[in-house]
Amino acid sequence: MESNRFFDEDALMVRRYIRPIKSISFLIILFLSCDLDRGLNLTLPRIPLLPPETGDGWETALPMDVGLDPEPLFDLERRLERTPGHEIHSVLIVKNNKLVYEKYYAGHDYNWSGNQFRGSLVAFDRNRVHNMHSVTKSFTSALVGIAIDRGYIESVDQKIFDFFPEYASYRTPGKDAMTIEHFLMMSAGLEWNEWELSLGNMQNDLIAFGMSPDPMGYILSKELIHTPGTVFYYNGALTNVLGQIVRRSAELKLDRFSGPRLFEPLGVTQYQWQYLRNGMTYSSGDIHIRPRDMAKFGQLFLDGGVWKGERIISQEWIDLSTTRHVQLTLSWATGYGYQWWMYTFQRGSARYDVFFASGWGGQNIYVFPELEMVCVFTGANYTSSGPLPPEMIVTNHILDALD
Repeated sequence: MESNRFFDEDALMVRRYIRPIKSISFLIILFLSCDLDRGLNLTLPRIPLLPPETGDGWETALPMDVGLDPEPLFDLERRLERTPGHEIHSVLIVKNNKLVYEKYYAGHDYNWSGNQFRGSLVAFDRNRVHNMHSVTKSFTSALVGIAIDRGYIESVDQKIFDFFPEYASYRTPGKDAMTIEHFLMMSAGLEWNEWELSLGNMQNDLIAFGMSPDPMGYILSKELIHTPGTVFYYNGALTNVLGQIVRRSAELKLDRFSGPRLFEPLGVTQYQWQYLRNGMTYSSGDIHIRPRDMAKFGQLFLDGGVWKGERIISQEWIDLSTTRHVQLTLSWATGYGYQWWMYTFQRGSARYDVFFASGWGGQNIYVFPELEMVCVFTGANYTSSGPLPPEMIVTNHILDALD
């Protein structure tokens, strides 16, 4: 589902209320009592704008209400204003279950054939859906968990080939050991080349998978080069196999399965899945949703699978998904769970563990359990990390706002 409505961000914000601070009445009295003929320069303090409550399920507050100093956030805004072409499209912060910061910027929409994979210039706002790219993998993982919770799938220990008898010719003894859990952990052991080649290279296995008339046959026919469960390698096709397992088990395509079981309980009304050439739901990337709804998904995992008092996913699946099953030594990730990444941010001597969903171009949902905080980013930095990567914004601005 998708909306084509556009709203002027400043006009919307101006019509909303700014919560008064204690000193404002004193400043007004001081201003009125001054002799304006003296040319007295009076600088009023900058006050954050309150994100509007739109009926989408979010209660809102000011950063100060939840213990965040707004000045580092103002500093971020000034830096972005001084950095043309930063391609950060949105920054949202949820703290203590309240949306406390929401900022949108103009930037380029995604276009596969465009320069640097960028399309037309867009004025992004809270009502426009954004391409999530590989953040989609975390949604698909959640849907696998829901399918297990509801009995469609027995467990993560089920063998992959049990769901695809038509591909029995590829079921060698080694590959027969591959399970749902191995696919969730990106440790299937199949030969694959996705990170070494750019996504613009037709030799990239993910591109070949998407272009194949038989995507499932393409991935399941791959040679086994590692014992399943022993070596991590990022493989988007594995997530698409998971989506097809949900389809086979629930007898519903993933897009149809997701609506009443995930999106509708979250109050998400605008979402759009993409499809491969053969009509298969593209489960590893490119779902389009709003940044506010990305934040809902992060809050759902922060709250143990419950949204507004309704359980959507079991606590057990949340725990399994966000446990570090794989140790990594990447500069931006130290572990991997069930299609969720792990990292530890550092601010001075303080360390903050986070699990996060990550997508190409700067799409991120960071969940800080200790801080009861969710941070959301969208962007279009497809060929580089950009001048202000999300992880830098978190470290230098959002964590600096902690009292």
